[in-house]
Amino acid sequence: MQQGSGSLGGMGMMDDNMRRMQQNQAMPGMSANGVDMTDRIDGRIAFLRAELKISDAQTGAWNRFADALRSSRQHLLEARQQLASPGGSGAPAARLDRYERHLTERLEAIRTARTAFTQLYGNLDEHQKHVADELVVPFLATF
Repeated sequence: MQQGSGSLGGMGMMDDNMRRMQQNQAMPGMSANGVDMTDRIDGRIAFLRAELKISDAQTGAWNRFADALRSSRQHLLEARQQLASPGGSGAPAARLDRYERHLTERLEAIRTARTAFTQLYGNLDEHQKHVADELVVPFLATF
């Protein structure tokens, strides 16, 4: 039987897809195609600032938001290293404990970014809010 045809070929593709899904689940912040959505964070932050046309009066709220994004990104990188490290193996209970600790820390990082965004959003005009809805909110979903 040729590879890729019939039920055996389908099973191989299912195995490959399951493996990819499991890998993506193990790496928070990764898109379905394996792209790190938080890569080049400073460039993305600069892009968002330019698109939002942040005014001088909005700079303080913007800087708090940008710092929260950077902090969240740093935590995400550290979490990925910890989850992918060979020392990440061990007793199932210990692995679950590390994973729970990681999720708790990630939740706090996301809450901090959300709080900073909410404060920034309150300082935006209607046009800026529209831009934020289109660009910033989907970006935050990758964190």
